Amino acid sequence: MKLKKHLPLIVTPYSETIVGGISSWAKNMMVYAEMDGHHDAFQIHYYANYLMAVTNTKISARVTTGIIVYSKLVYQTFVLILKYKPSVVHIVSSATLGLIKDTILVSLAKLTKTPTIIHWHFGRIPELAKANNWEWKLLKYVVRNCSISMVIDNKSYEALLEQGFLNVVNVPNPIPPDIEQRAKAQLEQYSKPGLKRILFVGHLLREKGVFELVEACIKIPEIDELVIIGPFEEDIKNELITFAQQRDNGRWLKLLGQQNKDQVLKYMRESLILTLPSYTEGFPNVVIEAMAMGCPVIATDVGAIPDMIDFGSDKPCGICVPARNVEKLNEAILNLINDPEKAIEMGRMGIKKVLSHYTLEQVVGQYERVWSNLNHNRQFEIT
Repeated sequence: MKLKKHLPLIVTPYSETIVGGISSWAKNMMVYAEMDGHHDAFQIHYYANYLMAVTNTKISARVTTGIIVYSKLVYQTFVLILKYKPSVVHIVSSATLGLIKDTILVSLAKLTKTPTIIHWHFGRIPELAKANNWEWKLLKYVVRNCSISMVIDNKSYEALLEQGFLNVVNVPNPIPPDIEQRAKAQLEQYSKPGLKRILFVGHLLREKGVFELVEACIKIPEIDELVIIGPFEEDIKNELITFAQQRDNGRWLKLLGQQNKDQVLKYMRESLILTLPSYTEGFPNVVIEAMAMGCPVIATDVGAIPDMIDFGSDKPCGICVPARNVEKLNEAILNLINDPEKAIEMGRMGIKKVLSHYTLEQVVGQYERVWSNLNHNRQFEIT
């Protein structure tokens, strides 16, 4: 994308090869910018943490990657601010060690009197506020010195308000146009399969609750199969296979590894339930994609998930359970297996929620209103 002067500048991680929520969000924004009539809506400067594998959680790898990638990013972004004078700098962040980069970028933008938005793409802000650790102290500095903090879930929004920050807005993530079209088609021909298949899509990490999920499913002989899609380390895979052998020699567990998008969506359409028992999440794409395919969701009550599935409302799209709670997860799965009509209604509500709240046009429209307000206030101050 060729950069132009005075447009909002989005600074975001992005990789075509590494799967993740932020990369998917960045891709959606690139798609929007290329759509007719939106070429001058904003511009994107992206970078990739290409040195670290998806399942690598070693702190040494993160530090090494951070020093190399973030040093280059900070320099490049400052040059772009000086050269193109963007109306707003919109910085996407998942916190942790990236907060060091965020601190520097916000300070540089402030030095040039450029309005800044920090867009938090994670759901741990309430936990950080309670911990009051180094990560929380850096995050508070960034929030205090940026123009707007943008969050993706109600819990984070409320946590920042409780800390006295008023420069906070809550905006969900969007779905891409192809998912929107598939959701419309799915609504017209909606039905649920007879096969009692439970589906998990994501990285096979302990923090994703995969062991709790397998343990819950061991206790439900009615389940025909548990299908797990996503990248994994061999030791985790082998441990899960051994664990699953407590029932029917583990033949009901299917570990498919990484699959292409069409295959994932097909499994969502043909599964009774999508489960995501993660310990922490932000705004998981897998939940919104399952909703678009009419698949009811059972997930932990973390991040934006309760908001996404309207849990607790009179028309929910799924069920929330506490993290690390095998008993509650087991109960929720049995609830939908034993009441297929409820599962069907939740699936239908999921499709409607996606089409009414999460289309690209709707969500980017909210971003544009925030950018416009910031730019208007900036002009007013200059005048």
